[in-house]
Amino acid sequence: MQIETKRLKMIPSDSHSVSLMATQNYDNGPEVANHVKELADDPTLYGWGSWLVLRKSDDVFLGDAGFKGKPNAKREVEIGYGFLESFWRRGYGTEAVGGLIDWAFNTMAVEKNCRNKFG
Repeated sequence: MQIETKRLKMIPSDSHSVSLMATQNYDNGPEVANHVKELADDPTLYGWGSWLVLRKSDDVFLGDAGFKGKPNAKREVEIGYGFLESFWRRGYGTEAVGGLIDWAFNTMAVEKNCRNKFG
């Protein structure tokens, strides 16, 4: 499983993707490792946690983005992301979140909700 956008390729975190991270010494905090541990206990979380974000042009790890768990009873999810500082301010976060939103809606497990929590 993979998400592709114009400039990015995203792969869900699992034991295989963690081994890929090691090849580039990617370390952007504990979220990916924590999700892989949770996934071992609950395989239905696959896709509903951290996704590794790579630049398509050269497969460099830029950061990670993903869901903070499976959809709730209202079919809503929360998305978070973190990119290595050297890749900030280039629109990668916006592009990654857009890819995640499209993927979530396409699974039919998430329903569009136009409510704005901030205003």
